Amino acid sequence: ALAFDHHADIEVYIHHDERGAAFSALGMALVTGGAVALVCTSGTALANYFPAVLEAYYAHVPLIVLSADRPHELRGSGANQTMDQLKIFGDHVKSFVDAAPPEALPPAKVTRYLRTLVDRAIGLAIAPPAGPVHLNFPFRKPLAPVPVPDDIPETLKADESFFLNGRPDGLPLTHVQRAIIQPNTAQIDSLTAALQAADRGMIVCGMRCPGGDFPSEVTKLAAVTGLPIFADAFSGVRFSSPEDSSSAALVLGGYETFLASTPSLSPPDLVIHFGAAPLSKNLNHFLSAAHIESRHIIISEHGQWADEFHTVNDVLVANPVDVCRQLSTRLADPQPISPWAAQLQKLESKTWRQIADRKNETFFEGGIVADIMRLAPSNHHIYAASSSVVRHIDQFGTPRTGNLRVYANRGLSGIDGTIASAIGASEGTGESVTLMIGDLAFLHDLNSLSGLLRGHAKLTIILLNNDGGGIFQRLPIREFEPPFKRLFITPHGLSFHAAAQLFGLDYHLVDSAEALDAAYQQAFASDASHLIEIACDSTVQERMRLEINASLDGNTLEGVEEV
Repeated sequence: ALAFDHHADIEVYIHHDERGAAFSALGMALVTGGAVALVCTSGTALANYFPAVLEAYYAHVPLIVLSADRPHELRGSGANQTMDQLKIFGDHVKSFVDAAPPEALPPAKVTRYLRTLVDRAIGLAIAPPAGPVHLNFPFRKPLAPVPVPDDIPETLKADESFFLNGRPDGLPLTHVQRAIIQPNTAQIDSLTAALQAADRGMIVCGMRCPGGDFPSEVTKLAAVTGLPIFADAFSGVRFSSPEDSSSAALVLGGYETFLASTPSLSPPDLVIHFGAAPLSKNLNHFLSAAHIESRHIIISEHGQWADEFHTVNDVLVANPVDVCRQLSTRLADPQPISPWAAQLQKLESKTWRQIADRKNETFFEGGIVADIMRLAPSNHHIYAASSSVVRHIDQFGTPRTGNLRVYANRGLSGIDGTIASAIGASEGTGESVTLMIGDLAFLHDLNSLSGLLRGHAKLTIILLNNDGGGIFQRLPIREFEPPFKRLFITPHGLSFHAAAQLFGLDYHLVDSAEALDAAYQQAFASDASHLIEIACDSTVQERMRLEINASLDGNTLEGVEEV
């Protein structure tokens, strides 16, 4: 801890509990794309990292876990705060190393080993697919930085500059680099032929698509081919629509609604898939049901499997940005959109009209989330809690311009650590973050609000308080009362004004769209963090969702030409 704190190029963030610290590091690494180090003592401190390490592994987030440990001779001896930490995370880290314990007269090879160990760990953590790496460091007493005879051997003193600073040119001892995996000519030829032959082609941008130039390059590909993009809310594409209206019209986000009520919609004959599986249940079912008629191609730089239905035809392991660029160049002349794509665009427009009408009539969770996605300024960061909120964003978040960055802990979709993750996102970017969260996820991570006291982060928290686990209203278990409410909804009856006071947040309790708009704008104009609480009814939300799904009258496709 002291070594990190004394290093001029390392910024240290302190969290009051290890679980929150780990999720804060996760949020920071997720938004920056860089590896973030976690430092803790032995015992349960390390065990508290486990939920965030699991999330990082499945969401491909680079973390470097550095745990202190008792020396080898005390393991299994009953010594205090001593447990078996070897491979504690099992297969949920990309690598584990039990480092050599310090010794009085280490050979030069050992000091080089320590530096290359760190270089390799960082290189592995950020390599596709990114993920956590665990380095375990056993220490013997004395641990405090007090003078001890021969504590720093003469041989190490002579080599101290190299040991501490690396090579004279400032590079690490071992610089790990990876080249971009480019498709070959035959692979581009095959994709080009598939695109040219398709009558009902579509592009799917699932969760965790690449950042950088990918959103612009994939929308260019859509414009050239005339293929609609089914853009997941967490793909980085839906809320980065191009300014050009014809290209923007190809970015679809209403499919969770219109696919629920359009059983006669013809299946695609070609699916080009980037990123992980989509969040939308209805889109996933639509794709799986079409597997006989369609060719489904996944394009991924890391090649990890992303097909729970096991219907994919081809997996191309190549850089998605480069694939899009080469295909756009090859298919240089823009093609008109197909009648099938035009039908989808009409369904999309009708969906958003229906949602807007319902939103104007009733103040419900989906409409609240839609308003925040509309009101958020360009280039803003939004962090969403798993469970209901991410589903609301995916169903009710209208495609827009402005490069709105939206994040969630969807590797394992747990609700724990969400506040800490949002704080880490704000600290990592140095910018304010809007956190949309339900009451159970808020209650679960309430103590992480203490991270705002450090003064490095600013959050505007939109708290949808429906007094329990509203997500379970979607499941058949809702019919089994009275245990449903007691065991699954788990109502608590709390309001969170006192929590805002405890942790120094400005507080707003709103009950209308107009009050939400005013409070959100006030929060942006302030330097302080804000908690905006909205009392919701999950039964109303579920009724509105089902009514909106049914309102499209999709069995007859009224007003929409059938194809």
